[in-house]
Amino acid sequence: MTDQPNFKGYIWSGHEASDWPTAISFSNSIDWDALCRYASKLYNDEICTMDPQITGGGRHLVRIINFADGTRWVAKFRVPYIQTTENDAPDRVLQQEVDCMELVKARTHVPVPRVFGYNTDPGNDIGGSFILMDCLSGNAAVDLEHRVPMSPEQRKSFYGEVAGFHAEISSITFPKIGTLTRREDGTWGIGPLRGLGGPFNTATEYLEAWADAAEFRGLEDFKAIHRPRYGAQYGEEFASQLEASILAFPSELQKLTATIPIRNYGPFPLIHPDFACWNVVVDDYYKVLGVIDWEFAHSGPWEMVHFPACFMPTPAPMDLSTNYDENGMPVNEKIKQEFQEMREYREVVRKVEQAKGLLPTLSAVLGDGAGQDLAHALHLYVDDGKHGAYCKVLDAHRERWTKGDKGAEEA
Repeated sequence: MTDQPNFKGYIWSGHEASDWPTAISFSNSIDWDALCRYASKLYNDEICTMDPQITGGGRHLVRIINFADGTRWVAKFRVPYIQTTENDAPDRVLQQEVDCMELVKARTHVPVPRVFGYNTDPGNDIGGSFILMDCLSGNAAVDLEHRVPMSPEQRKSFYGEVAGFHAEISSITFPKIGTLTRREDGTWGIGPLRGLGGPFNTATEYLEAWADAAEFRGLEDFKAIHRPRYGAQYGEEFASQLEASILAFPSELQKLTATIPIRNYGPFPLIHPDFACWNVVVDDYYKVLGVIDWEFAHSGPWEMVHFPACFMPTPAPMDLSTNYDENGMPVNEKIKQEFQEMREYREVVRKVEQAKGLLPTLSAVLGDGAGQDLAHALHLYVDDGKHGAYCKVLDAHRERWTKGDKGAEEA
């Protein structure tokens, strides 16, 4: 892709890999000249050069390829960490990402980068498995907002676009829960999920596997650093209860896995597990150009579907009680705004479902407060290590099933 009028430049900060030495060493091992020659052959032998800057996140290295005619591609490499399993090996993960992007492009209007070439073999002559795709003339929305905050009008328009894409993504469904595997005949199979196994036939089976495998991210730091701080600030009883709630959450969830799911059987929606502002690329006016990082997209239970994490507040049951009044309504202005945005987001989803003739399942799921709290809590527990009273999130589900009230209308 070439520069566009609504784009002034990339906001990149160089290497951001969580394992810096591994990422740097991997970058130095890549034959960048060979990669450029490979790209040139794919683009009618157009002369190309590698941009001097290399950036990336915890799992990736990214570098721009500049062609003589002004076209730009991006090369995305997966950093080969030592601890990998069969289900998250670089070749398997990269193939899944390519296949998923092609699926989304074929079945929806969600903008995803075009893939021009890829090599899944981490031992290839270039030095690692990679994808060559469109270099979008924009930045991740979260990065742009640090420099140029969204206006209220831009924010409403941006989340309106994202909500519409969310509805379309969720409309792609499968009979089982697991990773997506494209067969040679073009049909799709469902494989095991990294760290969980499967594929799973029901949401209950998935939640049981999640509860068995779940580990709180940053637990040792919590015990060594944060728990003493909470004890000093709020008292030892508070710190002890917080720790107990974190540790007991998987086992307490395990007791409810048979009763929590409202939609226990398929079809199950396609889930982008990190569908948030950092994976939505926009131009300088917050017009969405593309949704990126599909490598771990999978079919999953509706119990794992939630609002984009970038504006969804900490679930109220596990948050500080001072942020809410006696009726459970937020008193914090930021949380009030997030609640309003979630209502508006859900309304856009509902309208898209109606306009496109889709089942109103996503809007129903997003309207189930207890379900949303749980879905977000599951994400925060293993991916973010957010501190909070996780077991309190389950109280609404215990009460719901005790009363025989499923709370949200099935769709």
